[in-house]
Amino acid sequence: MSKRNRIILIAVISTLLVAAAAVALALASRKADPTPTPEPTAAPTASPEPTLTLEPEETVSASIAVGGDVVMHTGLNTEAKTETTYDYTPIFGIVTDEIASADYSVCTLVTTFDTGADYSSFPLFKSPHALADSLAGVGFDLVNTATSHAMDSYKTGLDNTLDVLDSAGLDYVGTYRTSEERDAANGITMVDINGISVAFMAYTCDTNGIPVTGFEHAVNCCTTDYLSGQSRIDYDLLAADMAAARESGADIIFVFMSWGGEFETAPSEMQNDLADYLFEQGADVI
Repeated sequence: MSKRNRIILIAVISTLLVAAAAVALALASRKADPTPTPEPTAAPTASPEPTLTLEPEETVSASIAVGGDVVMHTGLNTEAKTETTYDYTPIFGIVTDEIASADYSVCTLVTTFDTGADYSSFPLFKSPHALADSLAGVGFDLVNTATSHAMDSYKTGLDNTLDVLDSAGLDYVGTYRTSEERDAANGITMVDINGISVAFMAYTCDTNGIPVTGFEHAVNCCTTDYLSGQSRIDYDLLAADMAAARESGADIIFVFMSWGGEFETAPSEMQNDLADYLFEQGADVI
């Protein structure tokens, strides 16, 4: 290599070394003198949200005692006979306390109060009027009158039964003197129990073979073949009544059903279907 070429090469290398040194110095300077990190700015203190005080919800409760069927056979009438009248209160015995202590007590009246004193039991139940006073006396508040024996003393006796219940101060549901009486609330008896609104409804599947032709309003029959098979459910009637119960604003819908046969130990397919339908329509208790 000539002297001139060596000088050029040395000059180039020197230039590169100077440039590299400059870059190194710049990097070192940057590390030695970093850009100051800005101090974090404290966020403004938020004003505390006002505390919302909720009033405790009031719990409302009510007890309803259900007494089942009151069926007045001859032996019971004999036992209740006194010198001047009839007194059925001792028959209720130890359950009297349960009936009286409930906020509201209900039962099903499987008999009628006819206009005369010709009392009888099965197959046509006609009982002394004193039974109504005894029911009220032990603490019952409402009776279901829609049963297969509601017509046992025919239309006159049905009307008189309601008159007797009125005199005893008892509420009732299921039978009616006039169509206006039934249509006033679609056959529903509304009761307020400790501030809880209860819609009582009642139906029977038959009328003991006694027709209600000409006064169909008198008994809440939930089947269209109530004189024969009692298997064809009157869904039109039930749908209208249940809609009225829902629209009434009731807290509870309580439905009495007079269905099934004697000595049957399990519900039939029709009963299961009808119960499912009533629950679907809003019933809370059957």
